[in-house]
Amino acid sequence: MLFFRLVGGRSFFNWKLRVSYYTLAILSVLLAGISLWIYNLYVEYRNDSIYSDFMRRQLERTTQMDVRYAMQVINIADSKLEQNIKQLAVERTTTLANIMLLVGNKKIANETKSKITELFKKSIQAINSKNDVSDFFLYDSQGNPLAEAQYALNNNGLATDAMGNNRFIQIQNSLDSDFSGSFINYWPSIKLGVSENRRQLVYVQYIESLKVYIGCGIFVDQKLQELQNEILSRFEKLHFVDGNHLFVNTFNGTGVLKNGHKLTGTRSDTVPLEFLNAQLDALQNEGNHTFNYPTATDSTIVSVEAYMKWNWIVGTN
Repeated sequence: MLFFRLVGGRSFFNWKLRVSYYTLAILSVLLAGISLWIYNLYVEYRNDSIYSDFMRRQLERTTQMDVRYAMQVINIADSKLEQNIKQLAVERTTTLANIMLLVGNKKIANETKSKITELFKKSIQAINSKNDVSDFFLYDSQGNPLAEAQYALNNNGLATDAMGNNRFIQIQNSLDSDFSGSFINYWPSIKLGVSENRRQLVYVQYIESLKVYIGCGIFVDQKLQELQNEILSRFEKLHFVDGNHLFVNTFNGTGVLKNGHKLTGTRSDTVPLEFLNAQLDALQNEGNHTFNYPTATDSTIVSVEAYMKWNWIVGTN
């Protein structure tokens, strides 16, 4: 009994109990603090994840909108190409006819064919001041070519296209009520020193007073090349608010436009094979042609579309 009192009796056990309570309380507070800290980390991570997903969707949306705008520019321009070529051929043929009628006189119809041919060539010089893609020709009313490119004439002296079609027959079949018309043929041309057949849009007009057919053919591929250069120049001037840049390359990996600047088509402009394969893989997906492409320091979101007619892949990143 005395010993029990000396060591504190019940007070000794009460003290141990109080220490246990205090320890439990402290541990509970620490555990609650750790739990709260873990919860905050989870919330922060979740918010960051939600924000990252949101930002990614926004970036995907903007890149898709940018490339769709570029495709709209291409589609509109290409849809008007042949219409614009025909209009140019009409303007040049009409101008040529007016000059011939102005320079010539009523008696010239009774002159020799060589006189009419000479008048034709002089009239061409008056409007063909620059080296362009116009191919002028002159036929008499019987279908004899008075002025035609020599490489277009066969052994019989007749002008035929790549399919063997006689140009004069094509002229007659195209004429409407006002003795003018247009048609498409594949016409021989000297390009880079090599003779080849190229698609040509032709407009022809019959001059009654001179009894001749005059016409102008324009090679579509050269006007297409001019159009593509104009579009690339327009793309160079584009500045997207989101900082995206347009790029264009062919399906075989030749770079055409990179970071908003036209390329020269040299070997160094070849698209990396990994990047080209990523583009081709994305184009296989239905609807969404967007993908992540790793860079030296990060990754970038890329959106692409294909314009098969020109063999172009257009994209933004």
